[in-house]
Amino acid sequence: KVFQQEKISKKKMILYLFGTFGPLTVVDSSTNGKDLFLKTLESLKKVENAFIIIKPHPNTDPIELENLIQKTKMTNISISMMHPSVLATFCQFAISNYFSLSIVDAWLVGLRTIEFSQYEPKLLRITNNHSIQPEYIDNFLQLHEGGKLIKILNSSIKPKKRNFQAN
Repeated sequence: KVFQQEKISKKKMILYLFGTFGPLTVVDSSTNGKDLFLKTLESLKKVENAFIIIKPHPNTDPIELENLIQKTKMTNISISMMHPSVLATFCQFAISNYFSLSIVDAWLVGLRTIEFSQYEPKLLRITNNHSIQPEYIDNFLQLHEGGKLIKILNSSIKPKKRNFQAN
């Protein structure tokens, strides 16, 4: 599916930077990328007037991705392989399930960045309940905070001007 700008221009645009369906080292061992994906879509389903662009990692199985999206019966989703910085220009929010350098592209454009994950308890203690790269994440939420995610995404947020200085 290719998204058409004229059909989505009045929608709340959300960029979902997705990684892998398999096990992940930073997340709790009770979950994996597929569980995070499904729980994220479960929350995104409750966001009002939203259109979601999923930018999968190149190693993501495209058939499994399409099948899982179809099972949700969500019609407000498009998959795109465009570069994250290009996709970010269409959006107000960017979500990932763990820190990725792709979210930095969205942060630089001014999107509100959200890490919606399930970190191991030990890692949460080490990071003081923040992302492993908190300087690029506006909101760090664990999976049990899906209600907060929906509230943030239902808010009216304008892109931020970032004070970025190269060293």
